[in-house]
Amino acid sequence: MNPRPLLPMLCQALLLLAFSSHQLRAQEASGSSVSHYIPAPAEQARADQTFHQFTQLLRQADYPGAYQYLDTSLQRRQTATQWQTSELRFAESAGTHAGYSTPTATWFFDPPHASKPGIYVQYRYKCHYAYLDPCHETLALFSALGETFTVIRHSRSYINTRSGKRTGSFVEIPGHHSRIR
Repeated sequence: MNPRPLLPMLCQALLLLAFSSHQLRAQEASGSSVSHYIPAPAEQARADQTFHQFTQLLRQADYPGAYQYLDTSLQRRQTATQWQTSELRFAESAGTHAGYSTPTATWFFDPPHASKPGIYVQYRYKCHYAYLDPCHETLALFSALGETFTVIRHSRSYINTRSGKRTGSFVEIPGHHSRIR
């Protein structure tokens, strides 16, 4: 019997076993069945690399390059031209980019309401632009088992100090106090 055809199956089985043990440790640590996830070091490195590459491309205004990081589900909603136009409008209204705070990452494995099974990581961080104060961003990434990470959501909440425009969590709700945190 030739052992070569068994090698890919064995590798896949070992990857699945390692993946499952991380998931079980995460659930045991939290004491619940919540789908928080403790990533393997290689997974964390791949996700962090995707985060840094995507945000760097945005800072450099390389919108075609950044668009390539978007998950196909987002690319189906907006063409590259539409997405670039939206990002250019944001950049123009936000003013000069002055950096980000250190992001915090929250990991999930097969969250209950996810559109597809896999690993999800959500980065939250403060953004600093000339005309936005305060400004918070969220970047969510997705990876199927062992695959590269793609951007499934990128959102911003801010108050534009020139126009007064509020978005995301900073939108005022009539009859309630501002949700500025």
